[in-house]
This record gives sequence, structure tokens and C-alpha cells, in this order.
Amino acid sequence: MKILFACSLAALLFSQPVPADPTRPAPGWNSNLSSARAEAAVPLKLQLIKHTTAGPVAVINGQLLRRGDYYQQYQLLAIKDKQVVLQRNGEQQTLSLHNTVIKNYEN
Repeated sequence: MKILFACSLAALLFSQPVPADPTRPAPGWNSNLSSARAEAAVPLKLQLIKHTTAGPVAVINGQLLRRGDYYQQYQLLAIKDKQVVLQRNGEQQTLSLHNTVIKNYEN
């Protein structure tokens, strides 16, 4: 009985609690909020404007958008020949195509 008591006491004294995962977010941390902030930190880049039979489309940061669509809390207001107009919180922002020259490669 004494041996069982001594072993139990030793196990309690020398056992350490399992350390918390250091990569786990703190309690109450909203990971959705941090991913939204990370998205917002990415600069907007207009990659393509194409005029289709269904109307013009634009590609911003890899997302295909039409007039009225939303991307990162921006609403696409207008698609012009070489630029688009976005609006967020009442403020407008214009994105332009940087490379508007079409290159012809000849053999």
C-alpha cells in the first residue's frame, strides 16, 4: 500500500502538464477576420478586360468579375476599354491595364 501511495505521489510530482500548442491562436481570436485582413492587404491588380457577347468582364487578382460584382468589399462599377472603376465605402478607385501593347511575334 505504501509503495502504491509513493508511486502515485511521485507520478503526480514529476508529471508535467502537456504544453499548449504555440501555433494555436489565442482564445477569442477570429481567424476569419485575420484572413479578411490578409486579403485586403493584397494590392488590387487589373489583369484583363474582355468584351464578350454577354457584356464586358474584368479579371482582378485572378477573379473574373462583371459590372456590379463584389471583390474584397469593392463593387465593380464600370468596365471601360483599358480601366475599371471600383467603389468601397463611398470612395472610388480606378485600376488601369499597365501593358496595353499587343506584341506580334514573327518567326
